[in-house]
Amino acid sequence: SMMSRGTKLVINARCSPGGFIRVEVRDNYGNLIEPFSEENCDPFTSDSVEHTVTWKGNPTIPVRDWRRLAFTIAGAELFSFHFAGSQ
Repeated sequence: SMMSRGTKLVINARCSPGGFIRVEVRDNYGNLIEPFSEENCDPFTSDSVEHTVTWKGNPTIPVRDWRRLAFTIAGAELFSFHFAGSQ
């Protein structure tokens, strides 16, 4: 968990061929913040130092006091992530 007012999740990651990263956004109790589910997350499949994660094309995550991120990583490396932008 991290405290942040940012509304966009930016990752630095690299995927092997066939690899991907998906992210789910949850509240402080572990409940999904709709519609930011793993299923809705547009999979990241390339190599980028600054990729903005999207969910069905939408990059804007609502600001909450606490947001938990659940990463699904397959055949990929996640080097860092941070929230950027502001509402």
